[in-house]
Amino acid sequence: MFDQAVARFAGRFRRVEPRATARAYLFGLLSGVERKNCWQLAEQAGYARPGPMQRLLRTARWSADDVRDDVRAYVVEHLGADDGVSAATSSRPAPNHIALASTRARAAEQDAKVG
Repeated sequence: MFDQAVARFAGRFRRVEPRATARAYLFGLLSGVERKNCWQLAEQAGYARPGPMQRLLRTARWSADDVRDDVRAYVVEHLGADDGVSAATSSRPAPNHIALASTRARAAEQDAKVG
């Protein structure tokens, strides 16, 4: 299933090197690696240094929006339901501006229910 998901967005990378690194990067993000930084993900992928991961994120030519859309389409196609809701979470606390926006959204939702 992982390789099918990767195949969905592999064409977004013109060169084989960033394509392989993107696969390794995604595999690392989904793995049990505790810290998800370039060093840790590079070690998970078998690289001696984080250079390939850093090049992928800094200078490789690809569209993060297009890859995101491809992954989303794959997930919806294989795991989704017509009435499903997508949710993502992080073990890190949200930045203040995101937490504030979320709090405001909940308050507005409560006001709508009351009023």
